[in-house]
Amino acid sequence: MKQGRLVLTCIFFAMLHWACSKADEVKCPPGFGLCGPSCVSLVDDASNCGACGHACGTGQACSAGSCRLDCFASLRAPIRDRWGTAWDSLERPPATLANATAACTAIGGRLPTATEIHRVAWGGGNADVGQSYQVNDLWTLVPRDRANQFTVKMSNGAASANATGSALAYRCLCPAASPATFSAAACNGPPGQECFALTGPNAGYNMDAQDRAALTLGGAMWECGFARAQLPRFLAYAEAILEGLPNGTLNWLHTSDLVRYDSTSVVRWKDTQPSWSASANSSYDVDTAQYAFRCTGRAAAPTVPAVGPVDAFVGVTGVAADSSERAAAGWASSFDDCWAAGGHLPYSSEVGALIQQGLGNGTKTVSWTAEQEGYNGVQFLAGYVAWGNDPGGTDVRFGEFHPDFVSWAYRIDAGYGHRCVYYPVDPKYVPPADTVCAGGCDAFPLSGSSGAKLWMDKQDRAQATLISAIGICRGIGAHLATERDYTETIRKGLGNGSSAFLHAVDLSRGEFAPLMSMIVHWSNVDRAYDDQWTTYSTWEALDDVRPYRCMWTNEIR
Repeated sequence: MKQGRLVLTCIFFAMLHWACSKADEVKCPPGFGLCGPSCVSLVDDASNCGACGHACGTGQACSAGSCRLDCFASLRAPIRDRWGTAWDSLERPPATLANATAACTAIGGRLPTATEIHRVAWGGGNADVGQSYQVNDLWTLVPRDRANQFTVKMSNGAASANATGSALAYRCLCPAASPATFSAAACNGPPGQECFALTGPNAGYNMDAQDRAALTLGGAMWECGFARAQLPRFLAYAEAILEGLPNGTLNWLHTSDLVRYDSTSVVRWKDTQPSWSASANSSYDVDTAQYAFRCTGRAAAPTVPAVGPVDAFVGVTGVAADSSERAAAGWASSFDDCWAAGGHLPYSSEVGALIQQGLGNGTKTVSWTAEQEGYNGVQFLAGYVAWGNDPGGTDVRFGEFHPDFVSWAYRIDAGYGHRCVYYPVDPKYVPPADTVCAGGCDAFPLSGSSGAKLWMDKQDRAQATLISAIGICRGIGAHLATERDYTETIRKGLGNGSSAFLHAVDLSRGEFAPLMSMIVHWSNVDRAYDDQWTTYSTWEALDDVRPYRCMWTNEIR
């Protein structure tokens, strides 16, 4: 009898250990809780308001994690747009941003984003809510910088910026519960067709089916983060356009690539354009210029294995980052340091978005990023970020523009601090077969227990233009390798370096040149590779023909 009880006790504790370990495997984005098997918004889900299973009563709605009076009944002459969002059809009296935010929160609503006003405005939108005579600047949720907020007119959908202490009109809206994914109405597009589902190496991701409001780079990053998505890099746009991304307007759109200390790259296309030229459809402008943009994000709920430090900061898309600055290191050593920790040196927009979401302990000093920013007549440079102006070293109104937030530094400099980013890992990912990779597949597992891994072609592929190379890699489930991919894997023993310069899908422009793309080379196996000019890297015109290599990964980036 005692033996039977012992067996049952062991089974019980084994099951308890299994349940705890399974719970540890999943982390939800900020504001979401793991209620059963799913990440659920505890901020605005009336069935799980503030905590799993805490349901609001009849006539109540969930706002900011608390049950309040139903928002719709508190709107001023409520009206619904074609996406089902309820709005004030009448403006509220002028107020500061803080007071307007508080007033909307008090009724269980919120201020709209810039795009939410833009798409229901009279000019440029569908006029669901706006009228031509409504010319007042209305507050939005989107910050421009530490002192200014974006505002949008209902008469034309155009965004500008005003000081947060100004007294301006505003409207509240009552949104549906926030999804834990970038899907349905979280995307921007026609009702029922808001998202464009990506395929190939981006399967499981959505992209907006239509352009969003014209904002600065930092504003675009913030709005994508609010939608639990990210602003696409040039590579992501190129892959999506080659897949048939719809509704191209030939208007320039922001990418998240900083190509100089003060410039960002922009792209365009017309309608659906599967044949696309980089030089004719890529350009740049200052990082404070306002352009439309699209967001991209995961269509499925994020499940984030425990990667990186225990105290890592986890952003809204499931990407994590070191909670504090790492010791100063040289350019190439910073890549090694992050790889050894199970992560990667981040791109500027990656760490910038995490700063906007609350990444703390900023030191207001140079923090390396993997951003390639060209040549200034002396040497090639990399982008850096600096933040920490708020309590706790945060900087949630981070604007991603020079000189307040970002700049550049020589890649030959002795060393700077940095953060590492850690991506979720797809447990169902199927590695590429050796027959798919050029010369077979060379596998590179990251350090740590996450199971994150990269695969690279063992040999160079035949010469092609940059866009053709992107398309060929995409067609076999891979991405064209970036300079970060090359730096990480060459230093880990990627072989068969042919000494020929290879495409790296990183755009830059430097001090004097037009928009260019980076190229790298090495011989045989060269673990001393450090990505420095002139030994290992330089740049080329966007439509030059080069060999290249493809990269596969099981990371959800």
